[in-house]
Amino acid sequence: MINILIPIDFSPKTKTAISSAFHLFGSENVKYTLVNTYYEPQAASGMLINIKDILHKDSLDGLKKEMEWIKETYPVQENNCSSISHYGDFRVSIDALVKKLNIDLVMMSTEPKTDWHHKFLNNHRGLISNHTYPVMIIPSDYKLSKKLSLAYASDLSPLSAHNEEQLEWIKNAFKSVCSKFHVATVQKQNKPHSDVEIEVRNELLNKLSEFKPVFNSLADDTISNAINKFIETENIDVLIMTARRHNLLDKLLNNSNTKEMALLCNIPLLVLPE
Repeated sequence: MINILIPIDFSPKTKTAISSAFHLFGSENVKYTLVNTYYEPQAASGMLINIKDILHKDSLDGLKKEMEWIKETYPVQENNCSSISHYGDFRVSIDALVKKLNIDLVMMSTEPKTDWHHKFLNNHRGLISNHTYPVMIIPSDYKLSKKLSLAYASDLSPLSAHNEEQLEWIKNAFKSVCSKFHVATVQKQNKPHSDVEIEVRNELLNKLSEFKPVFNSLADDTISNAINKFIETENIDVLIMTARRHNLLDKLLNNSNTKEMALLCNIPLLVLPE
């Protein structure tokens, strides 16, 4: 059984997150929980109770409509879905629910190619690189194909036992939708792989062998340029990265150049904890 938490805000992108989750993980041995968080703005203390009550009612009404939409559009998923209205800061609420509900994956959608999207990536770096639970972000205008080309970006650091568990999770999660699987790393121009990196590369290819993975060594002066070119050239549908400090993901998220962060806006990004 896989437990998936889907934060929603009732905007059009909500349905992208829900539909994408259904597409990827199906209707067997899976549980989906929709969550809407609400938090009143700063106001005089005498007003807080009324505002909180109004926000709570709006949250419950919105969740009810989404559950009705699921029943009508995806009747096979009705019994797999539940909803929660949760009071509190978004990040704090998600962290708490992940622990309480034993969540395996947090899946959400954001508006691509907007200032807000970039602000989201900046403001929620802690969420998508939190090192404690997987997070998948789907651009709201992205349509997942029936079969997907996946890329696992690695810095070829030695694999821990937890990393090996993650590889098993990837195989189980995507085995029914994967058409092509890439393992990619970024190397500086003319710098050969070390013996340790070659060993890790071979180990990755072996553990993912049922996908018949293709190894790609990307040479470029910057990580973002290398991965952007790779995504475009190989028509990658989903980019998978591990949230390890000072690795590829950490360097990308700490890049303030909007243009160089474009890859995070164009395709789904799955971030696995270290």
